[in-house]
Amino acid sequence: MNIEINKITDAGSLENERIIFKVLLDDELGFYGAFKTKKTGTTTVSSSIKATYWFPDRQIKKGDLVVLYSKSGVNTERKNKDATTTHFFYWGLSSASWNSPEDSVV
Repeated sequence: MNIEINKITDAGSLENERIIFKVLLDDELGFYGAFKTKKTGTTTVSSSIKATYWFPDRQIKKGDLVVLYSKSGVNTERKNKDATTTHFFYWGLSSASWNSPEDSVV
């Protein structure tokens, strides 16, 4: 994969919670989705998916960040001083999604 999950930030707060992905190589973001599931062990997750977000088609470059907020909003992007781009997306959920230590994203 050319994108890695960096971290989930501000879990439990619908207004602020988000997943941050780091782009490792140039790619097409529309090939990727985010899936909410539960951890079943220290390195394993359940195959039962609780929610899905499929990213829209967009070219992404090595070094870019992709930020997926749980709340509703309008997709935007911001050019950074280091010539990378931060892409902002919104899942459109009505409540905070990352409320438990067992919650996981793949």
